[in-house]
Amino acid sequence: MKRLISITYLFLFPFLGISQGVLDSNYTFIELNNMLEGARDTFRQKELLGDDDIRRLADVYFLLAEFEESRFRHKRSFDNYTQSLRYYKRIQDTLQMYNIERQIADRYHKIELYAESLELYEELLAHYRNIKDTYNEADVLFEMATVYKDKGDIDLEQTYLKKAAQVNKSLKDTTLLIKFTMERVDNYERLNEIDSALIFAFRAFKLSNEIGNKDFLSSSLYSIGYLNKIRSDYTKAVKYLTEAKEVMPMHPFSENRLKIYRQLSDVYSRTNQYDSAYKYS
Repeated sequence: MKRLISITYLFLFPFLGISQGVLDSNYTFIELNNMLEGARDTFRQKELLGDDDIRRLADVYFLLAEFEESRFRHKRSFDNYTQSLRYYKRIQDTLQMYNIERQIADRYHKIELYAESLELYEELLAHYRNIKDTYNEADVLFEMATVYKDKGDIDLEQTYLKKAAQVNKSLKDTTLLIKFTMERVDNYERLNEIDSALIFAFRAFKLSNEIGNKDFLSSSLYSIGYLNKIRSDYTKAVKYLTEAKEVMPMHPFSENRLKIYRQLSDVYSRTNQYDSAYKYS
């Protein structure tokens, strides 16, 4: 996911002297642990805790979860998301509660706990429908489709993809349309219909270019390069995989960048360009 929805809002960390800013993961591990200790000290020292005190602890656990996830330490990330959710529930921060539940549903999916993932997504779907949040309704339907795909239930995958596309008809959201289009690429590749997969990959590239989304651009270029590798058109494979590498934003510890490197290494090996293959291995 694939990505994940960015969860940001304004908060205060007075015990570190940090001014009001955006909740993100731009802290070192040491800084995050110092922040956690400060929040825990407040819990131990105060007899009556206010919502700000509880939020502070929830925020730090959330930041730690994001940090661990960016390092692929999924177990630690999951534990911190769970702790964060616990404290957000205490202050009834509904927005963060449902955002974190989406993160947890995604982690369940990644570790193949499909029933648990789908159960959470069903709760989220009901919530987004209840508040008439059409965008997230469509997005959750799409995520459920990908769970069913990985579970091996192709019929239900197609059912939920159609539901997501139907909801998006009223939205006409290009980001969602790109996600649906990339899923079609994957479907056709699994059916070994490479020409059809390439058509949808180029369609995703065009849409990504229209909105200037570099992550989607890189993903679509990767698909075009990979599909050309399958067709044994190694010149085009190198061309598009290299473009995918160059357009991709610099994310630390990027799984997608590693995927591009692995494919470039494989293509260069197949064409006996071993020095170049070693460079990306």
